[in-house]
Amino acid sequence: MPGHALADDPSSRRDVALLETLIREHDVIYLLTDTRESRWLPTLIASSNDKILINAALGLDSWLVMRHGCSPERPTTPEK
Repeated sequence: MPGHALADDPSSRRDVALLETLIREHDVIYLLTDTRESRWLPTLIASSNDKILINAALGLDSWLVMRHGCSPERPTTPEK
């Protein structure tokens, strides 16, 4: 997340590569996390891969469900 330090070590790079692979291989991604920081990177990767992401943000006394990704009007396959 911008403004947060990221350790430039092999383990961090491996984790991000695994996350990108998992998102690329699936049609829909569901997130159920409690912090904005934990949702930011998966949401960004899913959007860049044109994947639908359902995000359930949990709070102490509230929750929010949001859909990110390709819009219904936009074709999912390229036109010829």
